[in-house]
Amino acid sequence: MEKSKIISEKLEINVTNRCNLSCKGCSHLSPICIQHNFDTEKLRLSLNRLSDVFHCETVRLLGGEPFLSPNLQEIINIVRESKICDSITIVSNGTLINDKHKDILCSVDVLEVSDHQTGINIEYIHELTKGACKLVVLDFEAFREPYSEQGTTNSALTDQIYKTCLIANVWKCYNLEDGYFYKCPQAHTLKAIKTLFADGIDVLNTPDLKAALEKYITCKSPLSACKYCLGATGKIYSQKQVNRKEWRKEQDKPTEEMLDYQFLEKLKTKANSNNHCVKSIISKEK
Repeated sequence: MEKSKIISEKLEINVTNRCNLSCKGCSHLSPICIQHNFDTEKLRLSLNRLSDVFHCETVRLLGGEPFLSPNLQEIINIVRESKICDSITIVSNGTLINDKHKDILCSVDVLEVSDHQTGINIEYIHELTKGACKLVVLDFEAFREPYSEQGTTNSALTDQIYKTCLIANVWKCYNLEDGYFYKCPQAHTLKAIKTLFADGIDVLNTPDLKAALEKYITCKSPLSACKYCLGATGKIYSQKQVNRKEWRKEQDKPTEEMLDYQFLEKLKTKANSNNHCVKSIISKEK
């Protein structure tokens, strides 16, 4: 952290909770989320306040599926005007992108496509991004269980899951959601289905925002969401689409049954271990 501002690699913003897919284990709970209207004015105010004390290399716009957001272009403009970042990335499943999105692609720096083995046409998407933005394709061959419906009462296990969490501690996937800053997406997504304490920082109403963020980011204690979250240590599985009405049943097991204990032990000694989910990464300049 520099003296003037907190410096980070990324800040993530969920521009919509809607998704056209219903992937097993979606860490953002999109298959079961109730649709909500995105408050663009709150985003503007929050980014302007946050930018006084925080700067990142890139703001990542996620969902759900970002291209389902009716406010996507406006959100991009708000992020750009805030000067909180050096670049803007859209993270998409790639299934809905077509030539009508050319203006949006020209207004961002990177399109990151997560290939979930849904048969997307990478060459077509590459043609769309030529002259518009950089294309990065992550070819996922597997995923890890993100959370448990039943959770655990074992506080020592919760502590281990938090301390080995790649998402919060290594990748530092900080999120800005509805005016709150969170150190990971699960801190706010799990609030949709579980009664949790406020695990984030109120950007607009916290007096000494920089000090509060520094204390929050460096805190070694688990969040209330960690009781249900599997961090980076969930069992590995192959992707599949699940009926939305049956979606939560896939997660209805105690934490202890859903953990990859071998990987948990590995992360205790090597914090940035490969989680064996991404098969390859393809990068194509615009």
